[in-house]
Amino acid sequence: MPCFPRKFADNIQAKKEKFYNLFTREPRTEEESFLKKEVSSHWHPLPELSPSDSPVYAVDGSNACLAVQGGRYISIVQAILQGKDWHEVEVDVEVFKDTLKVDVERFHQVHRQFIEWKIARENVERVANSVLFLDGSLYISPVIYSWAQVAQRMPEGLEDIPLIALEEFLSLVSASIHFNIQLVGISKTSKSHFYPRKLLGKETEITDSEIFTFWAEGKGFSTPLLVGPYFIPQPWERVKREFIRAFSSERREKVDAILEELLPNLAVVLFYVRFEEGDEVYRVDVLSSSLDLVIKEQELETITFCEEEKVYPLLAVLLSSHGGFTVYHNLLYVAHNEVMLRAKDEDIYLSLLRQLTNLPIRRSKADIRFGRRF
Repeated sequence: MPCFPRKFADNIQAKKEKFYNLFTREPRTEEESFLKKEVSSHWHPLPELSPSDSPVYAVDGSNACLAVQGGRYISIVQAILQGKDWHEVEVDVEVFKDTLKVDVERFHQVHRQFIEWKIARENVERVANSVLFLDGSLYISPVIYSWAQVAQRMPEGLEDIPLIALEEFLSLVSASIHFNIQLVGISKTSKSHFYPRKLLGKETEITDSEIFTFWAEGKGFSTPLLVGPYFIPQPWERVKREFIRAFSSERREKVDAILEELLPNLAVVLFYVRFEEGDEVYRVDVLSSSLDLVIKEQELETITFCEEEKVYPLLAVLLSSHGGFTVYHNLLYVAHNEVMLRAKDEDIYLSLLRQLTNLPIRRSKADIRFGRRF
């Protein structure tokens, strides 16, 4: 029988220095040395706070993209809105033909996020006066910009799903303000560079997540940043010009009006937090409107530091609902486990699809053999 572990060990020994350099992540430039020094003044111990009694809900989604015979794809999305004693579920399926034009992976991401925002927006009255956790970032502007770049790479017949998703998100923001819902995004991974951009005035190779993972000690949280909605890689007007103009004038005017009305409320306060010694560092986003922050016009285009105390009520909620070292946030973890699409679920859905359509749909052998997933 082949002895793969021995070859694995030999390979690690040969690359030990590479592993050490990557996982210790010492400063590589004068700028990174400066950032490492700054971490000590921007990393704060978790405060002693009374337990929060705010009602808490969580939204999570799961998806599978099945390659089937003839160069077709089936995108399946599940989403769940989970509370302590109540949940709501949503399932959506789309089928499309793969072509050189189609960005399959990006469509699949947009499809899942759209369903998550949709289930949240449809249930705002039932979760009024609460905290609603979403899996992932709330900082919408770069997301819109990336969609602007790929708006013309959606599958045939589904070209407007990025705009529909954007409308759904804006409707959710508007409804959350009306029903006093605090929208909070929890990111387990983040590639953003907001802290270098604030402290150095430019983006660097190192990410926010790396800065606080390797250079911040113990449990704690970072000085919160207020990030204006105009603070994106390209001007907001270009996003509106290149993305939204591709759609009908009636819908374009509608989205323009919503954007103009909601722009101050799309500013996001974000920070990083480590709940336990040795735990991962998580990024937390919350809409500025949820913290009752009044945004000045000049702050729409900048990054500014916030007072630490502004996020204490949110920290109380996070600490009260934290699920321990292995589950990062209990309710979001529960929702994740409930919604996760597994192989048996895919088989059930594929079987139902065959029965209901009376079509001999079969998985592509490449999909079965290599387990391609997005």
